[in-house]
Amino acid sequence: MDFESLIKILKRVQLRAHGLEPLKMISLFDDTQFFNIDYDIIPGPERNQIYQALTNNGWTAKSSRIFEKDSFRCGFARPSHTLGANPATNVVSSKAEFDCQFVTPTQALLFMEMEGQWNNELAYRLVFEQPANLDKMFQWLNEEKRDYNISKKALDLIQTNGIKKRKGEEHITLEDLLKEHL
Repeated sequence: MDFESLIKILKRVQLRAHGLEPLKMISLFDDTQFFNIDYDIIPGPERNQIYQALTNNGWTAKSSRIFEKDSFRCGFARPSHTLGANPATNVVSSKAEFDCQFVTPTQALLFMEMEGQWNNELAYRLVFEQPANLDKMFQWLNEEKRDYNISKKALDLIQTNGIKKRKGEEHITLEDLLKEHL
């Protein structure tokens, strides 16, 4: 089993899957736009879709959050039980458990920053395809007093154009945005 095959399985069942192979993650999003009131988890119906897609393609469910095929292990970090907690904390602590983790776009961005693996191009490509809760991300980073060098303005601009693209509105292309901001 390889990373790209896993993404193809998820996309075949209409899941919005975005591969972040350098991070060993697949970001999943179930909507077209992130609202600040959204809870930053992969909801039950999408988890059920993932379960069905994987088990129908020869994966074994080791638990409700862990799947395995040919010694390749993927799954979800345990959710935080603390309301308002940084949703990437458990992703960071679970990274050694998986060959690939399923995360939300916000969790992926926070993980990159928390692990010192920030990559502008990877982040920009992600938010163009899948919106993240940028306001909450920066709130968590500030609450944890993290010293970061991330351009919220660039992330906002790229994310806004990705949303416009999905809505069929006039937008700046990702390649033009990358030329301007990388």
